[in-house]
Amino acid sequence: MLKMTFNFNGVTVTDGVLNVIMPSISTDQTTLSFGLAYRVSESDPLLNSETYSCPYDLTGADPFAQAYNYIKSLSQFNDAVEA
Repeated sequence: MLKMTFNFNGVTVTDGVLNVIMPSISTDQTTLSFGLAYRVSESDPLLNSETYSCPYDLTGADPFAQAYNYIKSLSQFNDAVEA
């Protein structure tokens, strides 16, 4: 889980929660696709979600860890911290 401040419909959400959801590995095991869910807190309803894809390392960490590492490598998530 990551935390960061983000905007949702013009409202600033301070220390909002971002969770990787539904990771899926391609049939050729080279691509990891997953969703990123935005919430105010872990127990709050979903505000927004986005989908991402990144290279998948079959010998690397589990899919969730690889997804979080990919998200943290993107400039728009520079301020995200692990929670």
